[in-house]
Amino acid sequence: RDQAETGTPGKAGERHAETGAPAGQGRRTAREQPGCVKNAFLDIAIVTDCIGEEVRDIAESMRIFMRNAPKLIEQARTAVAENDSAALARTAHALKGITRYYTAGALCESIFALELMAGKDVFADNLAAIKDKINSIQEDLAVLIHEMDEYIAHADTQHGTTENT
Repeated sequence: RDQAETGTPGKAGERHAETGAPAGQGRRTAREQPGCVKNAFLDIAIVTDCIGEEVRDIAESMRIFMRNAPKLIEQARTAVAENDSAALARTAHALKGITRYYTAGALCESIFALELMAGKDVFADNLAAIKDKINSIQEDLAVLIHEMDEYIAHADTQHGTTENT
């Protein structure tokens, strides 16, 4: 096995079993990326299950998430400011949907709780708690986005996935 499979250089003349590349030059999949397993929120197993293992596809989807998630947080704040429980519920639902491609657990549960708090029966009585929940989600999203930045930087270095803008 070569470096892409084992992390050690292959013997001279050996070829990667899947890519045919010279040993030590095989393409790594997302699950093989070093430093991507011990994140607070980013879960590469979830990402690869949802998006696939192609590092370039993952990096591009992360870039899209990183552009859209902050916009959804602002839409949630606007919905609260306008006392629009339906808009908050829709926004929280959309945020939960895109976040589940990258993480599970506490962050998704927090977004789901926000969605439930947007219920018409409890919305007006929970404005302070809703605002606190949005702030908490925004902080957690900042951590997730930082982890995505690190993943993308590593992908750019290893795979040349730099966004063409």
